[in-house]
Amino acid sequence: HVRSPAEMNKNTIEWGKTKSLAYLDVLDKHMLGNNNPYLCGSEVTISDYFGAAILTMGELIGVEFSQYPNITNWLKKMKSRSSWAKVNDAHEGFVASLKGKRADFVTIS
Repeated sequence: HVRSPAEMNKNTIEWGKTKSLAYLDVLDKHMLGNNNPYLCGSEVTISDYFGAAILTMGELIGVEFSQYPNITNWLKKMKSRSSWAKVNDAHEGFVASLKGKRADFVTIS
């Protein structure tokens, strides 16, 4: 989704990146960083499934969350749930099909 002129496009990308990094920091340090294994405490809720679905969309363009250890652990925990593989089979296959392909995306990584 390129905007014209080029300067506007650059500014839009920087704005989005800045906002994304700030929200990821809140998620990592304040929501999951308070010894909470899940977003709302000690039990998985619909917010965990919804949030994990949003974040894993980034896998399509190669986003990694290695600089966010609590997010990384939470996503691993979500992906290890018994229903994850069946529900996310198409997504995981699409991610695998894009692995190593050049893409002109801006990521946080």
